[in-house]
Amino acid sequence: MTGDWLATISNLLPPTLAFAALALAIGAVTREKISRNDRMSIVWFCFALGILSWFLAEVVWDLYPLYLGIQTPFPSIADVFGIAGYIPAIAGLLVLIWPFRSEFYSKKIVAVSLLALVAVLSLAAFSVLHEQFALDVLAVGLIYVALDVLVLSIAVPALIVLREGSFWKPFLVLTSGIVLALFSHTVSTWVSTLGPYYLDQLSELLLNFGYILATIGFYMRMVQLSKKLL
Repeated sequence: MTGDWLATISNLLPPTLAFAALALAIGAVTREKISRNDRMSIVWFCFALGILSWFLAEVVWDLYPLYLGIQTPFPSIADVFGIAGYIPAIAGLLVLIWPFRSEFYSKKIVAVSLLALVAVLSLAAFSVLHEQFALDVLAVGLIYVALDVLVLSIAVPALIVLREGSFWKPFLVLTSGIVLALFSHTVSTWVSTLGPYYLDQLSELLLNFGYILATIGFYMRMVQLSKKLL
């Protein structure tokens, strides 16, 4: 009985945290004056759309074990929302870092980015080579890996370039949350091959902390906007 309760809590925690991030994202966006001439408002609007899509993915994912008895619904309709969330997230990151694109060519940034990408690709390749996946599972898994690599290749340099200044702190916190959530996908892929229990818990922990950081990032942005309005 205790195990059932723990499993239920484990299933409900990610969508609950995602909802908290979404609620504050809506709060932040409603305070923004969305305009194509205001780069920051576009960035936050894109991030909010990404959080909305990922929240829907978490909700749909939880419906499978709770109501259909399918413990691992992969691939499923949840992945449609999960993959769709990458589109506005990537767009937001690109708009965010575009004015600083010339700084992305420094040796330090390139080295850190390459290390992050090699780590992700190595874990993904190990999983693919050591497990016989169904074609649909393999295809969706590779899509996630490709999108994770693309996001990390933008987000990691952004974290380095924008690490100073109070104005950028909400972006740093939110982007860190996105990175943690996406890295949880990589760990989850590795777990599907090796299966150690503690790594499965690590994947959930990274995902939950990712949503918590996203929530904090949107809250910090709301505080910034509130001070502007005073």
